[in-house]
Amino acid sequence: MAYRNPSVPRLAAQTTEILKYAGFTGTWRQYISASAGVPAAGFGQSMSYREQTITAMLGGQMGSIVTPNIQRQTPMGQLADGSLRIVTQQPLTDKDEFIWRGVRFRVDGNSQPSQLNGYWLSVINRGDN
Repeated sequence: MAYRNPSVPRLAAQTTEILKYAGFTGTWRQYISASAGVPAAGFGQSMSYREQTITAMLGGQMGSIVTPNIQRQTPMGQLADGSLRIVTQQPLTDKDEFIWRGVRFRVDGNSQPSQLNGYWLSVINRGDN
């Protein structure tokens, strides 16, 4: 039987099932706009976000424990200490935030697409560091 390329509907169904059972829910704070503020009036810069609950898979998973990665080279690029890989169905940008278990993470750079299954790969760091 000849190979007929990947089945896109089947890949989409697998992606949905994987995230349903292996992912964590968190709050995606998507950056919308910012105001430069009015320094003379004492107002500083303010950023506006929209919030949405999404499902993501976090890298460094050991059983049910998510641990920060050690510094190493990955297919996504170099990861520094304390960084986590995150896989979502939504493309995240470098101004977005992800809140998981009450901890705010900032997205390190724009998401990179996975050509095979439609996921978006990102690197996040704790936002309170």
